[in-house]
Amino acid sequence: MKQEPIIVERVYNAPAERVWKALTDKNKMKQWYFDIADFKPQEGFEFRFVGKDHDGVEWLHICTITEVIPNKKLTHSWRYDGYEGNSYVTWELFPEGDTTRVRLTHEGLETFPSTVAAFAKQNFVEGWTAILGTMLQEFVEQGTIKKHVEMNATAEKIWDVLTAPQYTTQWAAAFSEGTWVETDWKKSSEVIWKDKDGNIGARGTVEISNKASLLKIMFPDEQKEEHTKRPYTETYAMSDDGKGKATLSIDAGPLSVKHLKMHEPLWNKAIAKIKELAEQ
Repeated sequence: MKQEPIIVERVYNAPAERVWKALTDKNKMKQWYFDIADFKPQEGFEFRFVGKDHDGVEWLHICTITEVIPNKKLTHSWRYDGYEGNSYVTWELFPEGDTTRVRLTHEGLETFPSTVAAFAKQNFVEGWTAILGTMLQEFVEQGTIKKHVEMNATAEKIWDVLTAPQYTTQWAAAFSEGTWVETDWKKSSEVIWKDKDGNIGARGTVEISNKASLLKIMFPDEQKEEHTKRPYTETYAMSDDGKGKATLSIDAGPLSVKHLKMHEPLWNKAIAKIKELAEQ
């Protein structure tokens, strides 16, 4: 008996082009969706990936793209290796000003063996609800904090303010009073931010450390499932004009829209303190 298809809709604070790339760029898909080895938004292209169910059982998905309308529609088959049945998944994008409404339709579930508990319709409903309501939303709505501030100080002094213990505790207080850091700021060294009680708040690694020039720290997102990990990075770039003035540029992210709004005023406060300390 034919079942009614699953239909899930969500509206994202992101342009259709960004959502489309999230759905069709294999490198982006790996960050929020599944670890798909290769993907091309072309009719006839077959792609495969392994997904786990609630019990930890792995299922090999075999899919073939059947329709592509760039930035608007993508349809592909969806079946399981070793099992009868073939279903179809359709992603539709509807631009609505600065936002995009996405409709996911999954039909043909009745073709799968009814004796396999994992193929129950409710499992698919729960899965697609989480994928569209959390995973895709968090990915497409993310952004970065970008700051560019000129200071009456040398790049070397700004570097000292960013890294010397007597200064870091002062500007980091903008995020949490009593925050301090354990690191030597050398490339590949661990960076551990702790609160006033010594509890670890964030743990990262120095990727680039060029004194008075560039400092980049990567913080892996350990709270996400394996296939949705997205590292958060902070980059501090300094440029000196050789006349006692320098510019500090900060790029921190990605962050969800919610966290962007939360962190923006904190970064403004921290940068104001960095500027004050550098210009003393």
